[in-house]
Amino acid sequence: MPHLRTLRPPPPAAVPSPAASCRAPVWPGRSEWLLMSVVPLTRRNIGPLLQNRNFLILWGAQGISQVGQNMLNYLVIVLVEQLTGSSTQTGLAILSFLIPGVLLSGIAGVIVDRSDKRTLLITTTLFRAATASAYFVYLLRHDWPVGVLVLVIDLATLLRTCVNQFFWPAENAAIPLVVPSEHFFVVNTLLGISTNIFTVLGFLLLGPFLLKLFGTRTVLGIIIVLYLAAAAMLALLPRRSPTLGRNGNGLRSRNGSPREMFAQAIRVLRSEVHESWRLIRRDRAITVSIVYSSVIQALTLMVGTLAPGYAVRVLGERPEDAFVVILPAGLGMFLGFLLVGPASSRHRWQQLINRTMLLCGVVLLALAGTPLVARLNAPALPQGARAVLWMSIAWSFLLGVTNPFITVPTQTVLQHRTPAEAYGRIFANRQLLANIASIFPILLAGAMADLLGIVWVLGGIGCLTIALSAFGTLYLKPVVPHPEPEREGAAP
Repeated sequence: MPHLRTLRPPPPAAVPSPAASCRAPVWPGRSEWLLMSVVPLTRRNIGPLLQNRNFLILWGAQGISQVGQNMLNYLVIVLVEQLTGSSTQTGLAILSFLIPGVLLSGIAGVIVDRSDKRTLLITTTLFRAATASAYFVYLLRHDWPVGVLVLVIDLATLLRTCVNQFFWPAENAAIPLVVPSEHFFVVNTLLGISTNIFTVLGFLLLGPFLLKLFGTRTVLGIIIVLYLAAAAMLALLPRRSPTLGRNGNGLRSRNGSPREMFAQAIRVLRSEVHESWRLIRRDRAITVSIVYSSVIQALTLMVGTLAPGYAVRVLGERPEDAFVVILPAGLGMFLGFLLVGPASSRHRWQQLINRTMLLCGVVLLALAGTPLVARLNAPALPQGARAVLWMSIAWSFLLGVTNPFITVPTQTVLQHRTPAEAYGRIFANRQLLANIASIFPILLAGAMADLLGIVWVLGGIGCLTIALSAFGTLYLKPVVPHPEPEREGAAP
């Protein structure tokens, strides 16, 4: 049966291949950036994707595992908030998602590029199911001190995220191998919408509902079953032999002593990691896309760190009802994915990102200022609390709308500009930079929220976001030129 890489059709003869354009250390020309012309998300454009069996398998397995993962993420945050009631501890729990990315992303990217994507996806999904069972320790030893229980939860999350460092690049690298390049924007928009749906379904609907109805033990069992179902679906992908890489050398050698084999593997890893960073440095389109995606991930995680405390300490909700803040953001993201295509077709994508960052900062300031203004106007009236709740829901919804206007364009740029044999390393390095950019802000945001208050920290994050938007507008404007409209009769 054909392997994954052969499923990607070659680019048309009149259009330079993304791999070739990526190797050239020059600015993308007009014809190259026309590869990223925005395709509306219509039934006609989605049709070919729905006829692609391998894409449907990857998409379905992604959806099942994302529902399980988001249910588990919600469970972890709720358990930590219930045990500690501290934004700092919640930040530490989220931080355990990031540390493995800093330590393992470079190695994971090389292994992904030199491994069979199907085998790696199945193996890591099974390991994710195994790591989810580690949270049963919390149930079996609930009489332990709070600090020990929180440490157990953080270590289980750390172990789970170590496995994810190999799963995420493999998943990102497999999608462009089964989808033609002209469908990249549609695929990213479709995956963004479905990811948002699966996040809402797992994190905001099934997670809270099943946790209230059945308890932690049953929720963990359901999560493990979902991971096993995703692995079974991935097994339906066609088999293939592990790729040896561009130089024909794998990470292992059959000749020599174990010490020599280990030394050779280390040399290959170092060479591949250095080559991927050279590729990022010499292609400014990739560089800027990685910077923007890292910033939006750091911003999302900082707000996620503060969301449970905002719901509990500002809105007066219970920890398990933190979804009153997160659910509107998820619905807003769904709308944003529907709007990003038409908006991107009328604006330069980098200009669109800068303006979106500005709007995001303004919304964060409004989210921080709403409780203060409402309480000044009606400090003792019940309707004041209701006004704070509904206005916070509205700002949270608008905050979610802004996310796709950054994530979809940057993801599409990376897919077009990256050679097929370097997908794993580039996406792993993007995750590495995003994790590094997130660690200190998350720790600082949680600690400052406990010290100064959540609304003041949200306001500070809003000011920093506005400053970043201004910096991007003033200093990064010429980084990635937007293609001019194709004139009639002009050469492609």
